[in-house]
Amino acid sequence: MKFLKRQRYFKRSAVALSLLSCIAQAENKQELETITVTDTSIITESSYNQGYGAYGSSTATGLAMTLRQTPQNVSIVSAEQIKDQNLSSLSKVVQQAVGLYADVKGSTETGYTVLYARGNRVQNFQLDGIPVNNIAFGGKGPGDEPNAWSILNSAQYDQIEVLRGATALMDGSGQPSATISLHRKRPTRHFQGTLDFKVGDFNLHGVETDLSGSLNADSSLRGRLVMSYLGSDTFRERAQNRNGMIYGITEWDISSDTTLSIGGTYQSMRDRNTSMFGLVLYDTDGNAIPALPRSNATINGSYVNYSNLNLFTELRHRFNQDWLLKIEYGYAKGHRDQVAGIAASAFVNRAIPMAAGATVKSDERPRQHNFMASLNGKYTLWNRKHDVMVGVSGYILNNDQPRYGRRLNRIFDPSVIDNLGQFNGVLPLPLWTADGQDINRIRQVGAYTATRLYLTEQLALILGGRYTRFNITEDTQYIQNGKNTKSSVTPYIGLVYDLNDNFSIYSSYAQIFKPQTKRDKNNQYLNPEKGSNIEVGLKAEFFDGRLNGSLALFETRKRNVGFCEQYSPGGLTCDYYAFDPSGKTKGFEIEVNGEIRDNWAISAGFSRSKGKGSNNQRLTPEIPIQQFKLFTSYAWRSMTVGAGVRWQSTIYEGTPWGLNYGASAALAAKAKAVSTQKSYALVDLMLRYNLSKNATLTLNVENLFDKTYRTSVNSHSYGSPRNINMTLGFKF
Repeated sequence: MKFLKRQRYFKRSAVALSLLSCIAQAENKQELETITVTDTSIITESSYNQGYGAYGSSTATGLAMTLRQTPQNVSIVSAEQIKDQNLSSLSKVVQQAVGLYADVKGSTETGYTVLYARGNRVQNFQLDGIPVNNIAFGGKGPGDEPNAWSILNSAQYDQIEVLRGATALMDGSGQPSATISLHRKRPTRHFQGTLDFKVGDFNLHGVETDLSGSLNADSSLRGRLVMSYLGSDTFRERAQNRNGMIYGITEWDISSDTTLSIGGTYQSMRDRNTSMFGLVLYDTDGNAIPALPRSNATINGSYVNYSNLNLFTELRHRFNQDWLLKIEYGYAKGHRDQVAGIAASAFVNRAIPMAAGATVKSDERPRQHNFMASLNGKYTLWNRKHDVMVGVSGYILNNDQPRYGRRLNRIFDPSVIDNLGQFNGVLPLPLWTADGQDINRIRQVGAYTATRLYLTEQLALILGGRYTRFNITEDTQYIQNGKNTKSSVTPYIGLVYDLNDNFSIYSSYAQIFKPQTKRDKNNQYLNPEKGSNIEVGLKAEFFDGRLNGSLALFETRKRNVGFCEQYSPGGLTCDYYAFDPSGKTKGFEIEVNGEIRDNWAISAGFSRSKGKGSNNQRLTPEIPIQQFKLFTSYAWRSMTVGAGVRWQSTIYEGTPWGLNYGASAALAAKAKAVSTQKSYALVDLMLRYNLSKNATLTLNVENLFDKTYRTSVNSHSYGSPRNINMTLGFKF
């Protein structure tokens, strides 16, 4: 293809070692070595950074491609953007990606967080290309949706990729929404280091350091270490959070063709008086319950003690310029000890009078082994060279834990019920005794292959498929005696055609599946969820690939989506399930990221996504149909100025949360009006001043105009008010 013949300059991403302890914010930009690449088909790195963007990705197919060559839409959040925007956690990072939306209940740090893309939940994650089950990041928590991923410290990552649509090849099972691909930092050959001190509103304080370089004279042994600590009282009354992380990696060039990497991450977090739920918005008559963003309906004594250890090793061997073998293994060990109690999270009935909330406990210790082996190379056919990839990957997850049933807490005092927005946390927590054992075990293994055929100099065809065998055993308070084994072949096909040196058009089709342990009223397992993604679009690249743009039109389809048809008395568990035979989401995404000039970086995009079920009713009205996201920075002399805007359209409850079962249509309409979060825009600012060659002072202002907004449609869960943070950074 024409653009393969042009010489390109890529920056070798410094993939890191990160450490634990005190700040948890963004990362300082490193001086990276520049290498010249004349043929992208032999690039082995999974990502290639440039400013706020990247040159390429292998997340979609396992084949090293530039973004323009990839027949799916990919968003990049680089280490430089993470630093500029002061994005300390993975939850904050992914909310900057085009088309992604996070529904956050309760605490913005440890609340019940559900991530959406293209109308579906995002449940697929990769670590340096290896599929992982996100339960391994720290358990499910007391809910039925794992959310420990949102806590992960971003200082350890070189960049975070968001591949939208189904990942038929690299994941096989999951949702046709998006895959979050985390790329760790790597060591550099030359020494470099940073040290940052942070202070800010809500008693924010922290420190972060990043050290990298050679460990011997010939640079065949290299290492990197990142340590981070961040503490804050948060904007909610009585709440505190302390978060630390340590990450390290070593690379050893065993020979000129073979490199061994060994590394690990340990993260620990302590959260006090914050909850994964929020105060209900209205009473059983549909009347609004007043509360403020700083209000905290959490019961005193609620807590989260979280830790996660992740160890990994990787062996790369290049047989020649065309063929590369990569073998990876990872081990994750987590612990999540949590008690979440909140007043009036379920319902408020003033006629009794009574306010009811849920109190839950979990004590999870997930263990996961994951692996991948892949062989990438080239072959000659029709007098042209083509790319090919074969591989196997999988994981084994065990997350057995003591079973603590949900408890209802009740308030009967009318004076407290009438002032729930001023709740002071005084309510007894129960004494916990396990009444059983929750079983949660998942095993997935798959084999996959793909090839990129150059049919002409302008036209490339990507063909591939994956065979996945998925086994799940689940016996919890939500799913009883669930055990299911399913296999599936998920195909992938893509076409990319170069219009000229800057523009390409593309199309792709991919499938994905997800076995279920839910049973119907006849005690039979529901059929596996089946998902697919059809996408067509336009890709563009300018300035030798430093600036990338895309326009994507998509349609995702899902079948056999289970939902609870009959709740048990009290509504805390489900007796049996039914399924919606089909659902469909259509939309488009427009995006640009990278460098407009050497001193001007940009990441911007607009997305629209709307889903309908088999009854032609709107799906998931709790997520916005439209979103716009922008952040740009400009450097001039000793100053760098950045500004960002995030806008989303109106959202509201689909099913009334706080009404009695079987409430009238009039009450439901009244509750919907209370739950509605109108469209809003948030503005952020960044200002950096170079005090000297090696010292900088950075000011970040989040939510400049102090906008009040909710992060979930069915509770008093709010985003952060205006806050100002300052970072004093040193580079050496």
